[in-house]
Amino acid sequence: MGNSITFCRTRLCDGTGEGSLLVPSTQGNLDEMKRLVGAFIADSHDRSGLSLAAFVNSFDAGGNAAVHGATFSGHLDALSFLVECCECCAGGGGGGGRRASSSSKATADLLTLRNGLGCSPLWLAAGYDRIPCLEYLTRKLRDCDRLESSLLYDANDAGDTPFLAAASRGNVEACRCILRSVEGCPARGRLPLCQDDVNDNENDVEDSNRSRRLRKMKARIVRTANRAGDTPLQVAVASGHTDLVSFLLEVDDMLCRVDTEEGHDVADDDDDDGIHTKKCIDRKNASGLSPLIVACERNLPSIASLLIEHGADRQVQDTRGRSTLAVAAFCGCVDVAEYLITISLSSSSSSSSLLNATDHDGCTPLWLAVRTGNLAMTKLLVDAGADTTIGDRDSLTPLDVAVKFKKEKVVEYLKSCTSSSTTGSTMLT
Repeated sequence: MGNSITFCRTRLCDGTGEGSLLVPSTQGNLDEMKRLVGAFIADSHDRSGLSLAAFVNSFDAGGNAAVHGATFSGHLDALSFLVECCECCAGGGGGGGRRASSSSKATADLLTLRNGLGCSPLWLAAGYDRIPCLEYLTRKLRDCDRLESSLLYDANDAGDTPFLAAASRGNVEACRCILRSVEGCPARGRLPLCQDDVNDNENDVEDSNRSRRLRKMKARIVRTANRAGDTPLQVAVASGHTDLVSFLLEVDDMLCRVDTEEGHDVADDDDDDGIHTKKCIDRKNASGLSPLIVACERNLPSIASLLIEHGADRQVQDTRGRSTLAVAAFCGCVDVAEYLITISLSSSSSSSSLLNATDHDGCTPLWLAVRTGNLAMTKLLVDAGADTTIGDRDSLTPLDVAVKFKKEKVVEYLKSCTSSSTTGSTMLT
C-alpha cells in the first residue's frame, strides 16, 4: 500500500514541499522529523515562531497534517514532538503569563486541526484505538481548556464525535479512556475551596455541583447522535460489539440511577435541550430504527438479549409498523427470531400477539418470511403457532403470496401443513 492511509480520501504527499513532515510522522521516523525541523529553523529568519508553526501545521491535498499522520499510526513520540514544536513556536514573544497563554493556544490549534474528512487528532486516536495517543491528547486538551469542546463538538463530516468513532469500531478501552478523561475537567463556577471561611456545607455543595456537571458532560458524550440519528449505542449494536454494548448500557443506567437517587436530572439545566437526558436504549435514528430493531435485523440474539435485560421496549416498531419479530422474519434472521419466540412463550402473556401482529400493510411475520421464500423461517414460525390464514391488506394469505411469487418449496411446505389445508386460499380454488 505504500504511504496510503485510510483516514482521508487521498494519498500522502511524497515527503517534499510544505507537507514534508507528514510522511515521517506517519512512519514514526522521529529522527527524520527532527532533521527536517532543524533544517527549517536553520534556514528561517523568522524569530516569532510563526513560520515554524505554519511548517508543523502544513497539510497535503487531503487536509492531512503531520499531527494526523502521527496519531493515525499511533506514534506517541512523533505526536509529542509536534506538540513540543508548537509550544516552542509560541515562546518567541512576551513573557510570563502571556507566553504560557500563547503556548496553550498554539497547542490547542495544533490538536484541533481537522483533515479533509473533518477528523481531528482526537477523533483519529479514538476511532483507531490509539490509546497512548488518546490519553496524551485528552491530557493536553484539558490543559488547554479545550477537552470538553473537543469531545462534544469536534465531529467529522458525518457528525460522528470521537466517542462515536470509538463506538463504531468497538473500541471499549477508547470509550473508557474518554469518559475517564472527563474526571479531570474543571467545573464552571467552582467555589474557592482555599478560603478559610468556606464551611463543610459549602464544600459539600461544591462537590455535588461538580459531580453533577461531570455527569452531565458524560451524558452528552454517551448520548450525542450523529447526523443519521445514530447514538454510540446504536452504532455499537449495528457493528455487533457485544462487550461495548454492555458497557454503554451500564454507563447509561448509572447516569440515570444516580440522577434519580439525588432527585434531579440534567434536564433541569437551562443550557440543555433535553435530548441528552434521554436514555439511548429506545431512541430511534433517522430511519426509525431503535437499537433492538437493529439487533433483530442483524441477527444478533446476544445483543438483543442484553437490550431487553436492560429494559428495551419489546413492543417497539419500525416506520412500517413492523415488530421486532417481523423485522427478523423479513431479514431471515433465524437465530434472533428463535430468541424472540422463546422469551415470548416464557412470558405470562400469550405469544400469539407477537406471532400474528400485522404491520401497516397487514403483513404478519409469517407472511414476510414467505414473501422472501425463507423456508427455515417459515417452518420456525408455523411450528411456534403462527396463524397461516391471516392475509395482508389485499387479502393475500401466506400461501397465496408463496404461489404468486413462485416460492415452490414454501408452497409445498404450507400445503403439507394441517392449517394450510383449511385456509381456503382464493388463488388455489
